[in-house]
Amino acid sequence: MVGPYSIKENLANKKVRVAIADSNVFFRRLLAKYINEQGNFRICIETSDMADLILYLQNFPVEIVVIDFLDHQTSGIDNIKNIITKFSEIKIIVLSSCTNLSLIGNLIDLGIFAFVSKFDEPNSLIKSFESAMENKLYRNYFFTEALFFKNEKRNSLLKRFTKIDLDERERRIIQLLWAEKTNQEIAKEIYLSIRSVEKMRQKLKQKIGFKSIAGLFQYALDEGIIISNLSTTMNFREQISQEHE
Repeated sequence: MVGPYSIKENLANKKVRVAIADSNVFFRRLLAKYINEQGNFRICIETSDMADLILYLQNFPVEIVVIDFLDHQTSGIDNIKNIITKFSEIKIIVLSSCTNLSLIGNLIDLGIFAFVSKFDEPNSLIKSFESAMENKLYRNYFFTEALFFKNEKRNSLLKRFTKIDLDERERRIIQLLWAEKTNQEIAKEIYLSIRSVEKMRQKLKQKIGFKSIAGLFQYALDEGIIISNLSTTMNFREQISQEHE
């Protein structure tokens, strides 16, 4: 186990600070080396122990945490929930070999910013970092598949889903979020201030009853608000896997 790097070293680098929690020491060291070689990111914490990670985060703030919840068996999701509760400003990236769409969907509901497979190309992880630092979800293959899986499950179980009236501007904001537009780009599109867009995003989540942006997407899929965007794609799965080039 390697704890936090020196404070002096961290302060000297004006880079995005990253923590890694993974029990495989060899993999973790290689991952840390790869991330450090990327220009904008710096590993500040390495550990295999979740309790140590939480302790380190209390004293050595980071912007991103990379974690494999499967390392910690049944407590993995609870550990991620604990980090999100204690450190709401931290972006959680799950890097795992898990292929269970139901579990991945649960992680998305918790508020993680990305699920990256350990079988993906390494630059997928860096792309997920970049999306997270722009406060956007990283919509790769697994994210989309998990979202559709939950959508189909919800459709079969929740036929009596309460109808919520959204005005044209609210529907447009959801569509622009799905198109991965920033708050600034959305503000320009609908002629509002950036602050007004931020407030509307929060009000939308409260109105629909979801805590995360992923919940908005689930609702929009249910109601056909973003279905037109998907139907124009002949092979949507392939497109999503290539979106973040």
